[in-house]
Amino acid sequence: NVDPREFSHRLMQECSNILREGAAAKKAKVKTPSSDNDNNDDDDEKLLTPAELMGKAYERVKADNIIGSSTACIALFDGLRHQLHFSNLGDCGIIVLRHIDSDVAGALKRDTKTPRTERTSDLRVAFVSQQQLRSFNHPFQLGWTGEELEE
Repeated sequence: NVDPREFSHRLMQECSNILREGAAAKKAKVKTPSSDNDNNDDDDEKLLTPAELMGKAYERVKADNIIGSSTACIALFDGLRHQLHFSNLGDCGIIVLRHIDSDVAGALKRDTKTPRTERTSDLRVAFVSQQQLRSFNHPFQLGWTGEELEE
């Protein structure tokens, strides 16, 4: 009896847990008094990449012996650098939409004659991630069968 939702839900729950634990550790580190030697910008912790986050979450799910498989997509926004980092596995992915600003609309060929209230969208596709497939309709997946498999 395997619940097909359990693996994917637990994988994302563990991603959330890891991020919350990291935020709590960072907050605790800020509250502790530090010496002048510890107060430099190089001491900032390396940001966790989405692929590392996915790997850590997978190891936790596997350690809890949750059987199942899933495709996954994890995106993290770095507010300091204003960058979106993502990792996807399988046929899931991201689409980044950008708002077309009125000041640069001419360069983007937006319909300026139709009143804004009557336009259906002022968005354009800026990026679409690639799918990762073994073959047609067979996406790569993270999974655990309850035992290590040899290839």
